[in-house]
Amino acid sequence: MENFDQRNYTTYPSYPGPAQGGQPTQIIKHSGPGIASFIISLVAFMGYLFATVLVSVAAANVLGGPEELFEEYFIQQGSAVVGVLLLLITIVLNLTSLILGIVGISMKNRKKVFAILGTIFSAIPILPVIFVVLFAYL
Repeated sequence: MENFDQRNYTTYPSYPGPAQGGQPTQIIKHSGPGIASFIISLVAFMGYLFATVLVSVAAANVLGGPEELFEEYFIQQGSAVVGVLLLLITIVLNLTSLILGIVGISMKNRKKVFAILGTIFSAIPILPVIFVVLFAYL
Protein backbone atom coordinates (compact mmCIF):
# COMPACT_ATOMS: atom_id res chain seq x y z
CA MET A 1 0.00 0.00 0.00
CA GLU A 2 1.44 3.35 -0.99
CA ASN A 3 0.66 6.77 0.42
CA PHE A 4 0.46 9.52 -2.15
CA ASP A 5 1.75 13.02 -1.37
CA GLN A 6 -0.14 15.63 -3.43
CA ARG A 7 2.52 18.33 -3.19
CA ASN A 8 5.64 16.56 -4.43
CA TYR A 9 4.06 13.71 -6.38
CA THR A 10 6.13 11.15 -4.52
CA THR A 11 5.10 7.97 -2.85
CA TYR A 12 6.13 6.72 0.56
CA PRO A 13 6.02 3.12 1.71
CA SER A 14 3.44 2.37 4.34
CA TYR A 15 4.60 0.67 7.54
CA PRO A 16 2.26 -1.72 9.33
CA GLY A 17 0.96 -0.32 12.59
CA PRO A 18 -1.26 -1.86 15.27
CA ALA A 19 -4.38 -1.30 13.14
CA GLN A 20 -2.78 -3.05 10.15
CA GLY A 21 -1.67 -6.17 12.01
CA GLY A 22 1.81 -5.00 13.06
CA GLN A 23 3.19 -5.29 16.58
CA PRO A 24 2.94 -2.14 18.69
CA THR A 25 6.13 -0.89 20.23
CA GLN A 26 6.27 -1.86 23.89
CA ILE A 27 7.58 0.60 26.46
CA ILE A 28 9.60 -1.21 29.14
CA LYS A 29 9.02 0.13 32.64
CA HIS A 30 11.43 0.17 35.56
CA SER A 31 10.93 -2.59 38.10
CA GLY A 32 9.06 -1.43 41.20
CA PRO A 33 11.18 -3.48 43.62
CA GLY A 34 14.30 -2.07 41.92
CA ILE A 35 13.20 1.51 42.50
CA ALA A 36 12.29 0.69 46.11
CA SER A 37 15.69 -0.99 46.57
CA PHE A 38 17.50 2.07 45.26
CA ILE A 39 15.57 4.51 47.46
CA ILE A 40 15.91 2.35 50.59
CA SER A 41 19.66 1.96 50.01
CA LEU A 42 20.04 5.75 49.82
CA VAL A 43 18.00 6.19 53.02
CA ALA A 44 20.16 3.54 54.73
CA PHE A 45 23.33 5.33 53.60
CA MET A 46 22.07 8.55 55.18
CA GLY A 47 21.24 6.55 58.32
CA TYR A 48 24.81 5.25 58.47
CA LEU A 49 26.17 8.77 58.22
CA PHE A 50 23.83 10.07 60.91
CA ALA A 51 24.58 7.12 63.23
CA THR A 52 28.31 7.70 62.79
CA VAL A 53 27.92 11.36 63.73
CA LEU A 54 25.83 10.51 66.82
CA VAL A 55 28.27 7.89 68.11
CA SER A 56 31.25 10.15 67.38
CA VAL A 57 29.69 13.03 69.32
CA ALA A 58 29.00 10.72 72.27
CA ALA A 59 32.57 9.39 72.19
CA ALA A 60 33.99 12.92 72.05
CA ASN A 61 31.96 13.91 75.10
CA VAL A 62 33.23 10.91 77.10
CA LEU A 63 36.92 11.07 76.20
CA GLY A 64 37.71 13.49 79.01
CA GLY A 65 36.43 11.13 81.74
CA PRO A 66 38.21 8.39 83.70
CA GLU A 67 39.21 5.36 81.67
CA GLU A 68 37.82 2.72 84.04
CA LEU A 69 34.33 4.17 83.70
CA PHE A 70 34.51 4.83 79.96
CA GLU A 71 31.83 2.27 79.02
CA GLU A 72 29.40 3.49 81.67
CA TYR A 73 29.79 7.14 80.65
CA PHE A 74 29.49 6.21 76.99
CA ILE A 75 26.25 4.29 77.53
CA GLN A 76 24.82 7.15 79.58
CA GLN A 77 25.16 9.44 76.58
CA GLY A 78 21.78 9.47 74.85
CA SER A 79 23.28 10.04 71.43
CA ALA A 80 25.35 6.86 71.71
CA VAL A 81 22.28 4.73 72.35
CA VAL A 82 20.32 6.40 69.56
CA GLY A 83 23.30 6.02 67.22
CA VAL A 84 23.63 2.30 67.91
CA LEU A 85 19.89 1.76 67.47
CA LEU A 86 19.98 3.73 64.22
CA LEU A 87 22.88 1.57 63.08
CA LEU A 88 20.84 -1.58 63.71
CA ILE A 89 17.87 -0.14 61.85
CA THR A 90 20.02 0.75 58.85
CA ILE A 91 21.42 -2.79 58.73
CA VAL A 92 17.85 -4.10 58.51
CA LEU A 93 17.10 -1.51 55.81
CA ASN A 94 20.15 -2.65 53.84
CA LEU A 95 19.09 -6.29 54.03
CA THR A 96 15.61 -5.32 52.84
CA SER A 97 17.10 -3.27 50.02
CA LEU A 98 19.34 -6.16 49.01
CA ILE A 99 16.40 -8.56 48.82
CA LEU A 100 14.30 -6.07 46.83
CA GLY A 101 17.21 -5.45 44.48
CA ILE A 102 17.60 -9.15 43.77
CA VAL A 103 13.86 -9.43 43.14
CA GLY A 104 14.04 -6.43 40.79
CA ILE A 105 16.95 -7.94 38.88
CA SER A 106 15.10 -11.22 38.41
CA MET A 107 11.97 -9.59 36.91
CA LYS A 108 11.53 -10.07 33.18
CA ASN A 109 10.55 -7.33 30.72
CA ARG A 110 11.60 -4.60 33.13
CA LYS A 111 14.48 -2.17 33.20
CA LYS A 112 17.05 -3.26 35.76
CA VAL A 113 19.12 -0.11 36.30
CA PHE A 114 17.65 0.86 39.67
CA ALA A 115 17.60 -2.76 40.82
CA ILE A 116 21.31 -3.19 40.07
CA LEU A 117 22.22 0.13 41.70
CA GLY A 118 20.10 -0.66 44.76
CA THR A 119 21.71 -4.08 45.09
CA ILE A 120 25.22 -2.68 44.82
CA PHE A 121 24.55 0.23 47.20
CA SER A 122 23.01 -2.09 49.77
CA ALA A 123 25.69 -4.78 49.48
CA ILE A 124 28.62 -2.41 50.00
CA PRO A 125 27.83 -1.61 53.68
CA ILE A 126 26.81 -5.21 54.44
CA LEU A 127 30.11 -6.76 53.31
CA PRO A 128 32.29 -5.14 56.03
CA VAL A 129 29.76 -6.20 58.67
CA ILE A 130 29.95 -9.79 57.42
CA PHE A 131 33.77 -9.71 57.46
CA VAL A 132 33.86 -8.29 61.00
CA VAL A 133 31.48 -10.99 62.22
CA LEU A 134 33.47 -13.74 60.49
CA PHE A 135 36.85 -12.55 61.74
CA ALA A 136 35.51 -12.00 65.26
CA TYR A 137 35.08 -15.73 65.66
CA LEU A 138 38.56 -16.63 64.35
